[in-house]
Amino acid sequence: MLSALFRLRRLQRFFGRSRSRATRRRRGWFGLGDAIRIDAHDRPDGWASCQLEELEQRKVLAVDVDLTGNVLTVAFDDAADDAITLSINSTGFFTSGANTTAGTGTITQLVVTDAGTGKTSSLTLAGAAQNLTGGLSIGPNITQATITAPVATAGGNVTIDAAQLTLSADITSGSGDQAYGPTIQLGRSVTLSGNAASFAAGVNGSNFGLTVDFTSVTAFNGSFTNLGDLDVTGPATINGSIETAAGSATATQYAQNFDGVPVGLNGTGLGDGSNIVSGNQTGVPTANGSVQNGADFTALRLTEEGVQFTTSNWFLPELNPGDSISSFNATFDSMIYNANGTDLADVFSFNFGNITNTSHAYIGTNGTLQSPGNADDVLTVTFIT
Repeated sequence: MLSALFRLRRLQRFFGRSRSRATRRRRGWFGLGDAIRIDAHDRPDGWASCQLEELEQRKVLAVDVDLTGNVLTVAFDDAADDAITLSINSTGFFTSGANTTAGTGTITQLVVTDAGTGKTSSLTLAGAAQNLTGGLSIGPNITQATITAPVATAGGNVTIDAAQLTLSADITSGSGDQAYGPTIQLGRSVTLSGNAASFAAGVNGSNFGLTVDFTSVTAFNGSFTNLGDLDVTGPATINGSIETAAGSATATQYAQNFDGVPVGLNGTGLGDGSNIVSGNQTGVPTANGSVQNGADFTALRLTEEGVQFTTSNWFLPELNPGDSISSFNATFDSMIYNANGTDLADVFSFNFGNITNTSHAYIGTNGTLQSPGNADDVLTVTFIT
């Protein structure tokens, strides 16, 4: 605490003011910047008794919001628990919360950071009316990120590594990729689309739906729970678990080694929902496709040596009726032999898809599955001799 005596008139001149005597005799305070406070008290002899008290320095901004060029940066200083709401409109931006400011200009990139993790930092993106072609990045020190407005980057990458992410709006990145570090909490059903995507920790759906539409691979890692539904377009890998309102995604298996199966068995004789059928080029059923014994094995024979123009199919049972299949693995052993030394001319294939006709044998060019009763969405892997 500092004490001093000043003539009241001289103090008024220091501040560049001229007041009447009646005004001068009022009790008041005068400020010198942000660090000093002066309390002035009237005295009967015309002097003023003043006390100068050093004040606590005040923080200028809790969150720095800066638009330089076309890059909008939101930087938390980790000095206090701070929250900010940001809206990007067609002409610029405005904020509320720990920093109330506005600016104009074209915004093509948004970067959000925090200087540390000692204090909490919360960002709500409530508007994103401009294309963020330079991308969207939310750093790992951010405590909570909430996106309530649709985001489009038109080729820019989206990288969100905040500790928590609540998503209540669609994000489309065009030719850009999307990467999500935290578990995503859905606030409503959303669609994510772009080139490629990766989820490091999964999604808590809160019974909302998630639509994922990416040209390249979508990597599902972690736990995906409480999803109202999950709609995936494009290739995907799964390293975790997925649970929708209809139930958990399960890996159903089918295996058959033909051990103990009678020689010559075909049709539905395996009793496992599969069907072994064969026929000649005129459609007449034959017995070429059947279980046969080798020297030290039992296997399914598809074509018979010396018998030309025959076709065989082994239709497997549907493993998850009515469910969409996100991925599968298929392994099998095969043998191709030619005892008489003539040129080989056989082909076999593995087919997966919407196969509706499983009652008779058919095959197309180079092993492709062709039948009027089948849809076109069939994956075919062909082995040609």
